[in-house]
Amino acid sequence: VEQEYLLYQNTVFVGSINFSPSPPGSVTFYMPSRIVLAPGDVLTLNAPVHPDIHMTNISFSLVGLVGTAA
Repeated sequence: VEQEYLLYQNTVFVGSINFSPSPPGSVTFYMPSRIVLAPGDVLTLNAPVHPDIHMTNISFSLVGLVGTAA
């Protein structure tokens, strides 16, 4: 079963991180546009409603740039 982690900026969907179980197994990132956060914005990553029991101890590191948007 593919596991999809949904990414929201405030309450608006902005992308997802998808784990595919089929060999060789892959991870895809879907973000249709650039994400620009303003002070006070909240970035939320929601786990699947029915998580795969084999997917334990998963962590995510999100990296961004601080500065003006180009």
